[in-house]
This record gives sequence, structure tokens and C-alpha cells, in this order.
Amino acid sequence: MLRWLIWNSLSIRDDLRFKLKMMFNNAYASYSVQLLRLNIDLVKGEDWYNIQAFKALNQAAGRCIRPRHDYGAFIFIDERFSEKSQRDHLSDWFKETVINYSRYEDAIEKVSHFFNAQNG
Repeated sequence: MLRWLIWNSLSIRDDLRFKLKMMFNNAYASYSVQLLRLNIDLVKGEDWYNIQAFKALNQAAGRCIRPRHDYGAFIFIDERFSEKSQRDHLSDWFKETVINYSRYEDAIEKVSHFFNAQNG
């Protein structure tokens, strides 16, 4: 549920737990911390936040399409996905299928055409 909230752009950055986790990671990211006798490498708070978001997105994509003849569509209404650096965080099979459209209407038309073709 928490990952769903991250990816669905709800304002959880104001959540105290997220602030504390990001502050902790920022404070200790430059070196490994001996914690409960385990050597843990930490990433900076913003990087941690992005990792959680992309993990949720990749899991959602995997759940959308399961069997061989199953179909699904993801529409990212966010210009950041036009940047290769953002798409690089997607699973390999998923990022190969990303198509950028400059107009929302073009994307919807293409998706509608695809699903109509699948239904025969």
C-alpha cells in the first residue's frame, strides 16, 4: 500500500516517517553504518525515495500483464518519462515498449486502436 501511495503522487513527502527516513539516509549515506552488527550501505534520501517509486511502478507493470495473451497499457502523464534517464529505471522488457507522444489524444487513439485490434 505504501508503494502505491508513492507512485500515485499523493503528497506523502510531508509524512513524518518519510521525512525521518530521508533525513537518516542523507546523514549516513556517505559511509557504511554498523547497525545491529550488520554492515548496511545507505543511499541518499531522494535516491531512496525514487528507488521506492520505481520499484512500485515495475511491480505494477508485472501485475498488469501476466499470461501470454494478456494485454495492458500504462499511460504516464509526466514529461519526465520522455527522458531516457527516467526510463532507464524501468524493467528491461518494459522500457523497450515505451512510446512518447506529444499529445494525450494521440496516445489514447493508439491505445484504443491496439485494444480494438486484439478483440478482433
